[in-house]
Amino acid sequence: MKKLGLIGYPLGHSFSALYFSEKFEREGIADQFGYTAYPLREISDLSELIRSEPELIGLNITIPHKISILDYLDDYSEEVKSIGACNTIRIERSGSGGALKPRLIGYNTDAAGFEHSLLKLLDGALLPPALILGEGGAARAAIYVLTKLGCPEIKVLSLSRSSIPHARTVYASDISKHQLIINCTPIGMAGNTEREFRMDFEAITPEHFLMDMVYNPPMTQFLSLGKLYGARIMNGLDMLHAQAEKSWEIWTIK
Repeated sequence: MKKLGLIGYPLGHSFSALYFSEKFEREGIADQFGYTAYPLREISDLSELIRSEPELIGLNITIPHKISILDYLDDYSEEVKSIGACNTIRIERSGSGGALKPRLIGYNTDAAGFEHSLLKLLDGALLPPALILGEGGAARAAIYVLTKLGCPEIKVLSLSRSSIPHARTVYASDISKHQLIINCTPIGMAGNTEREFRMDFEAITPEHFLMDMVYNPPMTQFLSLGKLYGARIMNGLDMLHAQAEKSWEIWTIK
């Protein structure tokens, strides 16, 4: 059986294993493919994982390894080069028996998934100035797509725990200037719900679009308050499905 999987830490929030298991059952290939979540606290454990799983042909990468994975790749796509982050790897092995040597090729399917979902959210509306919350791998993919689509302005706010307090507040002045607001942080995610946005939600209007890359739970504080003030909203589930199908193509199409 060919194996696929997900690495990151923690992984309790992830629906990826369920998505692919249902896909394999639906397509009648559950006896050919399996998908496993591998909670790796340290990216340095990747080499041992690949060595111990000789049938592993591909992995998705999530928080916090989308950038640190770059040091372990043998090759990568132009999107990975441009974005500076990788969320999917294809594992090619050469040799025979115990001499199998893995070659890791990196891709970024977050970009394709994000673009697919963003265009659905806008539903024909012009792309407005964008405010990105967070600065990790998902944020880099969003910046890449927004730039490609000709976004008139992109502003990034870091919301890391190490930031000084005022840097973690999203003020009305920024909200009024940016009608597209995208959460690229794990704030609000299952297992991280104790953190909340310090954000002037009352500045949101029906002209705003709020996109949350979190999909579990489906309605975060960020989205529920955005909806309360009239914004059009979308969680990260559609993006997850789109990038998962792109990953499947990378793993299985020669």
